[in-house]
This record gives sequence, structure tokens and C-alpha cells, in this order.
Amino acid sequence: MKLTELVGVDAILRTVEGLGIKSSLEGESARELNRSLLSALRSIDRKTTLRGEWTSDGITERFFDYVPKGVRKA
Repeated sequence: MKLTELVGVDAILRTVEGLGIKSSLEGESARELNRSLLSALRSIDRKTTLRGEWTSDGITERFFDYVPKGVRKA
């Protein structure tokens, strides 16, 4: 799957660190969405790392690559 098919063209922004993506996605879990996004990014560049935050129902889950790094309630 191409990155633009997963998150949409308008959601990809250039940042100082590289790329930023802000989008609304639906899936089974934050872990599954994070895995799908990282897989799409790594199909473009194998050395890609991902710091992700996924928010649903006031709960934010953070990831570094595939590893969960914490949960925060709003």
C-alpha cells in the first residue's frame, strides 16, 4: 500500500526532522494503525523510524517504531 493511499496527500507535511503526518484513520487498534503506517513508510525507505501518537476517545497511545511507549488520558 502506498503512503498517500493510507493517509491522504494533504496529510503529509515537510518538517525540520523529515515528514509529519496528521490524519484521521480507522482501524482495530492504535498498535495496528501504527504497524500499517510504519510498514508503508519502510516500503519507501527501509531505514525509516516512526514516532507516533494515536488518539481515540481521549486516550493517546505513543509508539516508537513498533514499540508502545505509553498511554496518556486527556
